[in-house]
Amino acid sequence: MSADNRFALMPALRQARAVLGLSPAVLATLEAMLTCLPKTGSAHVVFASNETLIRRRNGVSDRTIRRHVAHLAAIGLLRRCDSPNGKRYSRRNPLTGEMLRFGFDLSPLFGRADEIRRMAAAETARQEACDVLRLRIRTVLSAVPEEQRMDLLRRLRRRLSLEELEDILAPLRSLEPDTNTMPTPPDHPATELVTSDGMTATDSQSVRHCQRSNQETRKDSPSELRPDQIGAACRFALSFSATDISGWPQLCDHADRLASMMGIDGDSLRQAKARCGPRSVAKTLMLIAEMKSRVKTAPAYFRSVTTGMRAGDFDPDRLIARRLRAGAA
Repeated sequence: MSADNRFALMPALRQARAVLGLSPAVLATLEAMLTCLPKTGSAHVVFASNETLIRRRNGVSDRTIRRHVAHLAAIGLLRRCDSPNGKRYSRRNPLTGEMLRFGFDLSPLFGRADEIRRMAAAETARQEACDVLRLRIRTVLSAVPEEQRMDLLRRLRRRLSLEELEDILAPLRSLEPDTNTMPTPPDHPATELVTSDGMTATDSQSVRHCQRSNQETRKDSPSELRPDQIGAACRFALSFSATDISGWPQLCDHADRLASMMGIDGDSLRQAKARCGPRSVAKTLMLIAEMKSRVKTAPAYFRSVTTGMRAGDFDPDRLIARRLRAGAA
């Protein structure tokens, strides 16, 4: 990997940092080292002094830098090349062209690039699996006694591992509706979404915001989609309903239950309905639930697209219509 791409690994490192044994502070020191590499060429040795790294880390102590360097070396992301006097520099033999480099060699980091990306992908999948388990647990909370429900809610506030969530769900499986454990349909369409800058992406990559060609109101309009069309476009979200949905009252009630499962509070829901209308909010909630694993924080995303800064650009009817067209193709 060339130095031009010196920061290309940072997103994967952030995602896989827990697996690699990297604390946020150590990761910040590693990023500071990457800023010291030349912008061009393929050099991987950092010659910066501790004083330089301290400045780029906003004034952490020299002892902290040394501790972080030792940790990076111990986990195999850095190799120390120490000079006799402890300075960091390079020296070239003009006769042979041989180059001696003394500093922090980040070649091990770049050599493990593919491995780190695989670790990041696995960690992403694991986090998405945790989100699904949390959602399944929340679907049965109304069926458990009050005392047990409060205990479960307290436990769900913590950061739980996949194994811990599976242990919580195990005794509750008998309370789940059969439709809750259905796999995502194999013909689940990857819908093209339009971003605010005119670019497109599939919803398998991320949830983007649909740019609207005009600023028409989002209050429920006569030409809106039917409930059966929404259900056809959002099959996974619909699978959490224990009863058939035949009209708007049932769909809106189901969307309200989805909001509770996703941690969206009643005040946010009321404000959104007052601004956008209950049907528009129901469609938005169905879309968020359908793509839950791609929305990092459902409550914050919901507020953003209904009453926040992105409300003017988010059009649930248009997104659902695109999903329907993709499914019919």
